[in-house]
Amino acid sequence: MTNQSLNFLNKLFINNQYQDPKNNKYFDNINPSNEKLICSIARS
Repeated sequence: MTNQSLNFLNKLFINNQYQDPKNNKYFDNINPSNEKLICSIARS
């Protein structure tokens, strides 16, 4: 098995465009089985 990494775009998709959150806040999505960070998600 090989290790793979994914790149996530940390923006909101609004009106057919990717936008940064206005408050510049994100929350972390944590894997509950190992408590490692999966990705950060923009708050709307």
